[in-house]
Amino acid sequence: MTISPTPAVLELVRARRGQLELIGEHVRRLLQALRGRPAAALFDEESLAAFVRARWQQRGGGDGVLRLEATNDEITVAGPDEPAISGETLAAGFSVGTSDEPRAGAPPYKSADHVAATERALRAARGRGRDELLLRDAGGAILGAASANLFLVARGEIVTPSLARGAFPGILRRATLIAARELGVAAREADVTLDDVALADDAFLTSSSLGIVSIRAIDGRPLAAPPLGSPQRALVPRLRLRVHLLLGARFLPA
Repeated sequence: MTISPTPAVLELVRARRGQLELIGEHVRRLLQALRGRPAAALFDEESLAAFVRARWQQRGGGDGVLRLEATNDEITVAGPDEPAISGETLAAGFSVGTSDEPRAGAPPYKSADHVAATERALRAARGRGRDELLLRDAGGAILGAASANLFLVARGEIVTPSLARGAFPGILRRATLIAARELGVAAREADVTLDDVALADDAFLTSSSLGIVSIRAIDGRPLAAPPLGSPQRALVPRLRLRVHLLLGARFLPA
């Protein structure tokens, strides 16, 4: 039986301070995306994690982003590469634009075609002075950013676009929700609009390759930082620290 070629599936794994962050979660999702293809029979979760780690160590074991790419019949590892965003930009927070065109919900896995389209959209956005794009569906609900998940801090809780609406099931998205639960912070999924973003006390993005990134402006309008000493001002740093601790494991807690 001939299996028709299907788009390659991808995972981006951050290597940082001598460890591959949540490598178990990434290889599990990659193998789930490959179910039914010959490449899925090449590895189980343990052997694929070992394969990725060996390729990383062969390249010096340095910091950066590893690109795991799987086709119908093979899995390759490239990198680690430096993030496309500078450390200064990450520290300052992202200037985010909004997409003019409605988008469909995100696929459950990253594909090479999807990532290539995202990279083209981001290059165009960066040509206009934006670091990321917020994507909206035909009903005006925000799905997230082009390459990241969106979180709002509002009235002491965090809110993120729902998977049912079309948000991408990001691994760091799930880590952030777990961190909030462990810190006793209310967290929920909901339909999110630009008005919700404008009224939020704070906003940030999550991505496995970049971590938690603050949003400093949307469509050129600065977002005011929460007042010094306020619970809202302390919430994101607390989440960032707790997420960092979670990233040291192979898998997230249930």
